[in-house]
Amino acid sequence: MHSMRAPAPAGASPRRQRGFPSRSATVTPMDFDLNLAALKGADNPVYYVQYAGARIYSILKQAPPASARADVSLLQEPEERELIFLLARFPDVVVRVAEERAPQHLPRYLTELAQAFHSFYRRHRILDAGLALRDARLALIRAVLAVNVRGLSLMGISQPEEM
Repeated sequence: MHSMRAPAPAGASPRRQRGFPSRSATVTPMDFDLNLAALKGADNPVYYVQYAGARIYSILKQAPPASARADVSLLQEPEERELIFLLARFPDVVVRVAEERAPQHLPRYLTELAQAFHSFYRRHRILDAGLALRDARLALIRAVLAVNVRGLSLMGISQPEEM
């Protein structure tokens, strides 16, 4: 482990390093692993969250235009319902971060959302689902992307469209 003042390893971008200090409570002593910040994989939480967003961008590039009539009541699978539940929690997480001055809740939430998205993606077809279900699932992942982008933005981190 390194102190927070250690030089960044080659390839560790400032935007990926930025999210790490806020993963713990502000009163918790913390080791900052700059080697972790340079990783490109599930062990790096910022990369993992950004990868979920990039995966959604990739799906949306192949998708038809957004349907104004997506029937989200079709979203009944456990993974779909988990995503809906997590999306509904986002405003409360942001309020909690502000009221408690506890920024660590936001990266934890975004990691949980990314995990739920990846689980959904592994288990369910999106573009190959029936038309009505496809439109509902596309609406769902658009909402996940919107929250992902906004949450990362609140931490000063961008969401790349490709990785």
